[in-house]
Amino acid sequence: MASMTEAQMMAGIIQAARTLGYMVYHTHDARSSEPGFPDLMVCGHGKLFIWELKTARGKLRESTTTKRGRYLPSQLDWLNAFAEAGIDARVIRPADYDDALEALKEGAGK
Repeated sequence: MASMTEAQMMAGIIQAARTLGYMVYHTHDARSSEPGFPDLMVCGHGKLFIWELKTARGKLRESTTTKRGRYLPSQLDWLNAFAEAGIDARVIRPADYDDALEALKEGAGK
């Protein structure tokens, strides 16, 4: 699994989630979206998963401040805020792929 791309992980997780009856949201073109917002939201069966997908070597976006002083949160800022709200929010790398699929199955009662 270490050689999976983000696109392969995304496709596999989305397919599994939909098969298990979840609703799935992914912003396809994030250029106009809030910086750092996670890649994938999966909702259903009373559960919400908010995951950032990265390759084994993929780096998380750091927080920055624009020239006009606007703070742009990091990817971890978003994940931490969701996690503090009790949501399964985390980074999924190829090594975590099977665990992510298992979390979806457990959440669906399968």
